[in-house]
Amino acid sequence: MIKNKNGIALVTTLVLAAVSMLLVGVLMNLVLKGTKISGAFKQYTSALEAAKGGVEDFVVSMKTFVYYKGLPTDNKSICKIQQDTANWKESCKNYMEAKGYTEAELSSHSSVEDIINYPDMVKDFGNYKVYVKLVDTKGSADGGWYYTVDVVSQNKNNSQQRAWLTVLIRTE
Repeated sequence: MIKNKNGIALVTTLVLAAVSMLLVGVLMNLVLKGTKISGAFKQYTSALEAAKGGVEDFVVSMKTFVYYKGLPTDNKSICKIQQDTANWKESCKNYMEAKGYTEAELSSHSSVEDIINYPDMVKDFGNYKVYVKLVDTKGSADGGWYYTVDVVSQNKNNSQQRAWLTVLIRTE
């Protein structure tokens, strides 16, 4: 049995203070991690919206080149339009020479770098550069066309902030 109880209040107070400090530390850590996650989500959302803008821009230009069967004259990638992917090697000879692409690079899209290094269209949307690449084209029996398009948006100041979309477009 303890005969002198003079220090028990001090020991109890120190233990409670240590537990309280531990709880405050855990809560601070959770708040900081939540803030980082929220910031990363906001950055990704911005990149995703820029990529969606690239899709919209491409779809608007699709109306023009499907109607006229060609893109505006400054875009040599018309060789891919209304041509099955299997025919690109023949229809895109001039395009490949002008861009310095190989046949494999016409439709390569296994990584973000493939799309960024070999795009068919590049646009600026605010702080983001958007790369659009037509990677597959198929005609259908009813006269419509199916296009598979990859779109990558990348922040101009931070190349790690980016989004990648793959979109299927059907035209008539």
